[in-house]
Amino acid sequence: MPVCWLFCQLSSTKFIIDWHNYAYTIMALSVGRNHFLVKITKLIEAYIGSKADANFCVTKAMKEDLSSNWNI
Repeated sequence: MPVCWLFCQLSSTKFIIDWHNYAYTIMALSVGRNHFLVKITKLIEAYIGSKADANFCVTKAMKEDLSSNWNI
């Protein structure tokens, strides 16, 4: 996600995210939710996600979660 955001910044294109799930939750399935990489990934995902020009979600629940937890 950070690489895509950076590319969009450098190429003056829109950064649009199609949210299906969170990368940090998928990673947590392998290494555990308390692993430091999971925590860093969550922070990066929330920060870069908030920088998107537009967002859309596959479910209303995901939309509500993004809105209530990350103000997206």
